[in-house]
Amino acid sequence: MINRSNHQFAKAFLQFQKEVKRNTRGTLDLYSLHLRTLLIWLDETPLTQSQTIKPPFPVYLDNTSNTEQTNAKTCRAARAFYSWLKSEYPMRFSAIKPNWILGLKPIAKPATVNEVKYYTLDEMKRLAGVQPKTMIMTRAQAAAAFLYLS
Repeated sequence: MINRSNHQFAKAFLQFQKEVKRNTRGTLDLYSLHLRTLLIWLDETPLTQSQTIKPPFPVYLDNTSNTEQTNAKTCRAARAFYSWLKSEYPMRFSAIKPNWILGLKPIAKPATVNEVKYYTLDEMKRLAGVQPKTMIMTRAQAAAAFLYLS
């Protein structure tokens, strides 16, 4: 169950985004969605003890079905939220370390490498010998020949 105090702080942050930052309704809806993910992760844990939760927020996000872009936006919203908390309530949230806030980044996935196919000289001669029907095919054929030669 979501901690009531955490929910009230999230609502205050959204109000700040609306009144001070003058964000659009769409932006506020996205912030609300991302903060809801954060509040679900926090569960009943107070915001001041966020650093003690296992698994950490980025690992929790990595185990969801969200896309990498969504996780990045959720982390960005969480960083903005915690930064706002520290600036608005410095005494209450003094236990939250700035480096912990900066560490709220999505887990980087290793890049996948596609298998490279190499062509022989005979295959390239056959490709160059095909009569192109359009200008696009002519340009593609020339590009392939230049890439082979480089």
